[in-house]
Amino acid sequence: ALTFVYVMTISLTLIDSRRRSSLRIMRKRLQDSAVANVADVITNAQATITFARELDEQEKNDQLQSELLKYRIRDWGATSISGSIRLGALLILQILFIIYISMQIRSNPEFLGVGIYAFTYTLSMVGKLFELGQLFRVGEEAMLSASTMTKYLLERPEITDSADAIDLKIDGGSIDFKDMSFAYPDNPSEYI
Repeated sequence: ALTFVYVMTISLTLIDSRRRSSLRIMRKRLQDSAVANVADVITNAQATITFARELDEQEKNDQLQSELLKYRIRDWGATSISGSIRLGALLILQILFIIYISMQIRSNPEFLGVGIYAFTYTLSMVGKLFELGQLFRVGEEAMLSASTMTKYLLERPEITDSADAIDLKIDGGSIDFKDMSFAYPDNPSEYI
């Protein structure tokens, strides 16, 4: 019976991971976009956009948050279903184990200690298997988080220095913006 639980837990973890992989990738992309939007807010770019009454940006943000929520709910639903299947199988195993121990105790009362030990040991081992699935998901989330950064780290620069290039030494300086303005296409009369 314990072998069945091992095989079932590992199989469900792998099947669940493959099934939810596309959901997680899409959720990660949407989450990255949402974080970028928060960065715009922090750097005051969002205030500039709002001040200019840029409706496209506001609609884009609302749509992004809605899509992210949709994928989070779908991912959560998939997790709930697979978790329910695992817990249901564990409950059935526990009931069968209790019935088996009860039958053994009726015919041999000395079996009580061995039965309790075996039952406790089995629950402990199955609990560790559930943790294995959770660790697998954490590792997959870490890989997804690193994928965005890795994509940029692996990019080859389009422009390279010549072999005899000298390192630049910057002692100071500033950048000044003068007489500069812009407006969004949906409100060309309001300049920022």
